Amino acid sequence: MITLGVYDGSAVLAHLGLPEDLSGQRMLEIGRCDGYFTKQLTTRSVSVTPFDYTAKDFFGFAAMEQLHGAPFEFIQGNLYDLPKFDMRPFVQSSGAG
Repeated sequence: MITLGVYDGSAVLAHLGLPEDLSGQRMLEIGRCDGYFTKQLTTRSVSVTPFDYTAKDFFGFAAMEQLHGAPFEFIQGNLYDLPKFDMRPFVQSSGAG
């Protein structure tokens, strides 16, 4: 299902050239707006943590989440306060030495 959002991010997503399957990857999405990238990355099996200074329902993220059918680990806060949320690292080691 597609709903009207603030903008169409499909061109940006295509430009990134991400693989279709990103199983096992975690991503911190800063500035999630209406949730376009959160939703698209979830369809690629990414565990996304959306982070923004505005509430979930400010830009329509809450509506996308409801249509998605499962809640996201949404964090509302100031970017400068990011360390206080004590999240585990989002960088994954490649194992190469």
